[in-house]
Amino acid sequence: MDAPAWLNDSADIVHLLKAFIDRLDKQSAAARRHPVGIRLSKSTLPGLFKQGEEADRLWDLIKSLDEDHRIIHIKLKPQQDPFLPLYMQARLTLQEGGEERIRSWLQRPVGPSPLQQWRKSVADRRDLFPGTMEKLSAHRITLPGEDDISIITAFA
Repeated sequence: MDAPAWLNDSADIVHLLKAFIDRLDKQSAAARRHPVGIRLSKSTLPGLFKQGEEADRLWDLIKSLDEDHRIIHIKLKPQQDPFLPLYMQARLTLQEGGEERIRSWLQRPVGPSPLQQWRKSVADRRDLFPGTMEKLSAHRITLPGEDDISIITAFA
């Protein structure tokens, strides 16, 4: 199934889907006792908690991932306050078959994430650098037309 037309226009949704894949890259679905889940909060999806039209649009897109695309399942937490949005503390779980579809949409094959590949490349070249390399390996650096190795070598 092709990615929804709106996917590339919603960085927040792409970020959310990448979070699912990042968790699966750390531990496969087969090795887990429970499906991969993410609780919606200000830290996991900040745009959803900035009350207004954008938050409503994001919530509609999340519901579409559940209802139209069957990638995730939304479990709502019982609300104590009827004036709070429904998505407060909702939990999203990956549905069976959702991983393959998300990987296809994001073009993220099974294997190490780009950040994990970067960190391995940095570690493999630690002899080029004196001292600690924590800061260099903390965040992946990308440049158009350059691979990880050439970027790391340029820092040496």
